[in-house]
Amino acid sequence: LHPDKPLPHITPHVFRHTFCTNMANAGMDIKNLQYVMGHSDVGVTLNVYTHASFDRAAEQMARIIDFKDTDIYIDLREVRAKYKIEEKCQEARYIKV
Repeated sequence: LHPDKPLPHITPHVFRHTFCTNMANAGMDIKNLQYVMGHSDVGVTLNVYTHASFDRAAEQMARIIDFKDTDIYIDLREVRAKYKIEEKCQEARYIKV
């Protein structure tokens, strides 16, 4: 070991935080993560054990922007059939969301 460069003080409890953050970032349902962590309050899971980062926030923002730039069309015939809506106009078949 290098006495002039000591290792950071890492306890097993730090691994709980890392695990919780990684599971949340991977998309695990928060209520299931709360259960796995053994927390009685989801606020503890969200506010104490999961940690945000700039990189993760930037990734999420990019995903939202990419989604907004995607053209999504809805077939109005399916909507009308599902909700039993009378078709008054034949022109509009698809709408862009």
